[in-house]
Amino acid sequence: TVARVSLLLVVLGNFAQLTESGAAYNPCANRVSAALDDAFTVGLAFLPDSNTDSWFGLHPCRASDKPQLASMKGQVSVYRPKLDTITVMRGQMEDEMYVWNSGPRNSTQMTLAAFYGAGDHLVRSTVAVIRSRNNTI
Repeated sequence: TVARVSLLLVVLGNFAQLTESGAAYNPCANRVSAALDDAFTVGLAFLPDSNTDSWFGLHPCRASDKPQLASMKGQVSVYRPKLDTITVMRGQMEDEMYVWNSGPRNSTQMTLAAFYGAGDHLVRSTVAVIRSRNNTI
């Protein structure tokens, strides 16, 4: 078998832009069924100066949580991978540095969560520490 691989580049934005983008590029839009080779939208939310507990009960697609995530200087990347295709979601170091530097100068770590969903069907990954001033992640 031959593996199909796609490379997607990051589109960095803030939480307010989640509702402003078109439905096809909005990870918070209602989902419809998908078939082989259909694209779907997933978001990656980055929070500087945060730990995994900072995310407790929060979801980037929940309207009531967006102001809190925005006040924490969170940023969002949006990807459109295809079903049944191995996808590399790649960002730019400059974008990561922008998010890292948006936190306080003494930030110790940055976290990331993948997400999508609308209404009662919200999905968020386990939160991961992706950058740390400490020796371990």
